[in-house]
Amino acid sequence: MQLPTYTAIWHVERRLYKIEDWVLPVPVSLLQVGVFAACAACWWVLLRLAGVGFGADTGWLYVVPPACAAWAAGRPVAEHKRPHELLVSQLRYLLAPKTLARLVTVTPPAASLVGARVWRPDHPSVWLGAPARDDSLR
Repeated sequence: MQLPTYTAIWHVERRLYKIEDWVLPVPVSLLQVGVFAACAACWWVLLRLAGVGFGADTGWLYVVPPACAAWAAGRPVAEHKRPHELLVSQLRYLLAPKTLARLVTVTPPAASLVGARVWRPDHPSVWLGAPARDDSLR
């Protein structure tokens, strides 16, 4: 059974609708701007190292992959989570202890000591449910 949590209602996502006087065609979140900037910086360095120059025929190669990464960062993938949230929850699951048992280790001890006591009545007639006879009266 899953219990719903409402922590996401306190998280307000800020979006950019325009920059100066230029109105954006689609509202862009700050997360998407950050992902675009980080991916663009890494991608442009890789393109420069590969020897791909910026020109009219290769300009799209500099813009489209970081834009796709930024778009994907804002879309929920699974369980209503975005890719980075899903990755963090999966890492948290993998790094969590496999078993929690009252904060005690679950490995069995090398040796166990078991003790037992057997109760035996003083007279066999008590075992059979018969009333006990008193032999001292004879």
